[in-house]
Amino acid sequence: MKIEELEKGGYKHFMLKEIFEQPESLRRTIAGRLISSEGNIKFGGLEVFEKELKNLHSLTVVAMGTARFTG
Repeated sequence: MKIEELEKGGYKHFMLKEIFEQPESLRRTIAGRLISSEGNIKFGGLEVFEKELKNLHSLTVVAMGTARFTG
């Protein structure tokens, strides 16, 4: 068995592995940040920019490939 086959975790292609791992990746990303009682998400480190962020009229997220889904 090749190391690449082990890294794919039993999936035929890396793309399939990435697709099927997305729900768990999202859960890990928001763990400890989701404040469901308030209907809010807390991103640490943004407190310094709170005033500027509240005054934003739009936000553009730039990403390519599958990263654009996360964006």
